[in-house]
Amino acid sequence: MKRLGIVVLLCLSIVLSGFTVYSANAEPPVKPVAGGTLQLPLDGDVNSLDPALFTTAGERAIIPALFDTLMIYDQTTGALDYGLARGIQVSKDGKVFRITLRKGVLFHHGRELTAEDVKFSFDRAANPATGSTAVSLLSAVEGAEVLAGGNAANGLSGVRVVDPYTIQINLSQPSMFFFTILAEPALSIVPKDLVTKDPAGFGRIPRGTGPFKLGEFGPQRIRLLKNDQYWQSGLPYLASITWTRYNTAKAIYDAFTTYETDLINLDPQYLDLLSKRGSWNKTMQTWPELTTFYFGFNMQKPPFDRPEVRRAVLLTVNAAAYLGLHGGAGEVANGVLPPGIGGHNPQRQRPVRNLKEAANLISKAGYPGGRGMPPIKISAGSMSGLQKQLLELVKADLETLGFKVQIEQIDPDKYDQYVASGQTNMFSYGWTADYPDPHNFMFNLFHSSQIGATNLTGYKNAQVDKLIDQAREERDPLKRLTLYQNIEDQIAKEVPMIPTFHPAAVRAFQSWVKGNSIHPVIPLFYAQMWLDKR
Repeated sequence: MKRLGIVVLLCLSIVLSGFTVYSANAEPPVKPVAGGTLQLPLDGDVNSLDPALFTTAGERAIIPALFDTLMIYDQTTGALDYGLARGIQVSKDGKVFRITLRKGVLFHHGRELTAEDVKFSFDRAANPATGSTAVSLLSAVEGAEVLAGGNAANGLSGVRVVDPYTIQINLSQPSMFFFTILAEPALSIVPKDLVTKDPAGFGRIPRGTGPFKLGEFGPQRIRLLKNDQYWQSGLPYLASITWTRYNTAKAIYDAFTTYETDLINLDPQYLDLLSKRGSWNKTMQTWPELTTFYFGFNMQKPPFDRPEVRRAVLLTVNAAAYLGLHGGAGEVANGVLPPGIGGHNPQRQRPVRNLKEAANLISKAGYPGGRGMPPIKISAGSMSGLQKQLLELVKADLETLGFKVQIEQIDPDKYDQYVASGQTNMFSYGWTADYPDPHNFMFNLFHSSQIGATNLTGYKNAQVDKLIDQAREERDPLKRLTLYQNIEDQIAKEVPMIPTFHPAAVRAFQSWVKGNSIHPVIPLFYAQMWLDKR
C-alpha cells in the first residue's frame, strides 16, 4: 500500500467534488479575538445530537461543533484534509484503506480516542437496528450486506482494529469517493464506553471530540461551551455558541434585524427585503446547496411510457418561473448534477421552451391535441405555500398541451413508498447530496439496482448501469468526470425526469462575525469563527 499524500487529497477533493469555499470577509487578515458568544437561531427541531441518528437540519447544524470525523474540509481551500486521521495508506486496487489516528485526542469526558471507538462508530452506523441515516454511506464496506441481513454479532467484517491508533477498512469494490464519506457528519466518531452504557440517552448528553462541548440542552435553547482540550492547537476562538428557538421565518428575520442573532440562513421571501436595508447587503453570502429539484415520470405507465410525451413536457415547463418562486436564489437546472458537484457542466444547454414542438411530439405519441390522453396525477409530499404555487404553475403548463391534471398530496412519511410503488404518473421531488460526489446522484437516481428505493422513476438502462459502475471505480479524476458527463448525456436523451432548478442558500451575518467561510457540506467552521466588536 502507498500513503495518500495531502497533495493527492487536495486534487481528489477539488476535481471530484468541484466545490468552492466562499470567504465572508474580504478585508486584510486580522488576528482573531478570543472569547464571546455566537448567537444563532435554532433551525428546526432538535431531538437528538447523536451523529448516527440526526434527521433534521437543526441537528445537522450543531453536530459538527460537538464531534469530529476522520477526514475534514479545509476552511481556506475547501479541500479534503486529515481530521482525526493523521495519515491514510491505500492499496493499489483501491479497496484497502489503512488509517492512522492522531494520538492524544480526548473525548469531552477525558478519555483518549482509539481505533476501538472508530470501529464501534462505523459498526453502529451500519447496523440497520440503529436506524442511522449513515447506513447507505457504508454500503461499499465488506460485511455491510451481512450486517443488513441482521447478523450484527461482529459488526462490519471489513473494519478491523490493527492497534490502538490504526484502523483498516476493506471495501468490497473500489470507491473513489470514499474519502468524502469519511468526512460525513453522520460518521463522526463517538465514545464506545458512553454509548454502550446509555445508547438511548447519548443523543441528549453527547460527548465527542469536537471544538465545543454541551453546556445546556433545552427545548428553547442549546448552549455549547469551548472545549479547552481540543486537539487543534489554539482553537476554538469562541467561548460559547447559543442556539435559540424562533417559531417562524419572520421571527428569525426580526431577531436578526434587531441584533438578537449574529447570523441566519435567510428565508427566500426576505432576500430582497434585507438586501435593501442598511449595510446588510454587504454581509450576505450565497452558495449552491448541492440540490436538484425535479419532476419525475412513472416511465411504466401511460402516457409517460412514451419518450415523446416526456420530452414534450420538458419543452413546456417554465423552469425560470419555478426558480422565481424561490426568490431567484439559485439557477435554472441544465441537468441533474448541480453546481458544486464534480461533473456539473455549466456549458450544457437546457432545451428552449417550445410549445409548438411540444404539441407535435404529443401528436406523434398518438395524442393529437391531447385527445385520448389519460388523466394524470402530479403527486407531492408537501403543499407548503411555495410548493403549492409551483404545482399550480406546472399544472397550467401541462394543460396547454391538453393534459387533464390532478394534483394530489401524499403523507410525507409515505411519499417515497407511494411513488416507488408506481401509483402516480408524475411527482415532485428534490435530491440533496448525501456526500459531495456525482456518484451520489447518478447511482441513487438512475441505477437499476435502486428501483423501488431511490430510483423512483423506474429508469433502467444496462449501458448506463455499466457506466455508473465503471465511474465508481475509475481512479483517474478527469476520466471519471468525463464518464459522469457521458452518463448524464445519455440519461438526458431519455428524459426520465425534468430537473427544474438548483436552489442556493443565502446567509446574512452581522459585521462583527468573522471566519464564517461557506462550504456546501459544512454548515459553519465553528472552531475558526470569532467576533470582532472593537
